[in-house]
Amino acid sequence: MLRLLTRFLAQLLLAGGFIALVVDGTRSIAGGRLAVTSVAFAPDAIVRECVDSARRLEPQLGLTLDLAATPAPALVADPLRYKQVLLNLLLNAEQAMSQARDGGRLTVRTAATDRKSVV
Repeated sequence: MLRLLTRFLAQLLLAGGFIALVVDGTRSIAGGRLAVTSVAFAPDAIVRECVDSARRLEPQLGLTLDLAATPAPALVADPLRYKQVLLNLLLNAEQAMSQARDGGRLTVRTAATDRKSVV
């Protein structure tokens, strides 16, 4: 029972970070339109930040989180939306894996080609 409560709390903390991003995104909605920025940013920094946030919950969830990153060129997109999507994927993966008896290992891989970045 204690392990179940600990996992629930850890998932809640990670979800809280995601919810804060959603609230920030909601604040940018004006006149029924979502304000989306388009700026050049380093995707590697955001991926590392999201993985580091999720890593703090490894002990509570019984998971091991790895990052296998290949440096990627700058992207032109909305960095807030990029972060929201990545945190959502991490949260979904950790929730699914936390159901396993032994937790498991989650590896986030990044790669870059001449025309795209892949997470």
